Amino acid sequence: MVQVVIYLRKAASALVYQDTFTLETTEHRFNIIRFWEQPTEIFFSYPGLLPFAVLSQKEEKVAILRDVARQVDTIANRKIQSNG
Repeated sequence: MVQVVIYLRKAASALVYQDTFTLETTEHRFNIIRFWEQPTEIFFSYPGLLPFAVLSQKEEKVAILRDVARQVDTIANRKIQSNG
């Protein structure tokens, strides 16, 4: 089993870099994804990730939101055209 922890917002806590959790007789290892460290382009590669693009490493949040809106419009228009 692969366990993944996703952090959405930047945090100062050292816990966002911890990849193990131990409790008495159990130990869990997990992969960590910190959205603020991810390249914005990754979020535009997969439509399901578009809502999270604004949390990526680029600082131009307003521009990212505009790009997301354009991309969503494109997806919606394609769906309408394929249904009509």
